[in-house]
Amino acid sequence: MHHPVVEEWRNSGHSEVFFENNRPLTKAALNRIIKNLCLEAGIQKTVTAHSFRHTTAYLMQSSGIDIIAIKRQLRHKQLSTTLRYVPPVDAAKLLNDACSDLLQ
Repeated sequence: MHHPVVEEWRNSGHSEVFFENNRPLTKAALNRIIKNLCLEAGIQKTVTAHSFRHTTAYLMQSSGIDIIAIKRQLRHKQLSTTLRYVPPVDAAKLLNDACSDLLQ
């Protein structure tokens, strides 16, 4: 992305991605923004920033992406942690598929 603000951020050495009033956005502030957006959109389910990790894992799994790749994307050390992010009925199949790929 070649947007001037993004380029400025890259060149400044900042590690934070989200800002509010030129200050790093706290986890609580980000969750408050998400909550307000959900209210505006009429979404009644509780959604947090962490919910996006679960959504990412679910969408990757639904697209047929290998559970090991999902584990790496989420930067989990343990596969058991990643398996908590995908639907339980699919966890055994995903693990079996991953093991089958390793044995081939």
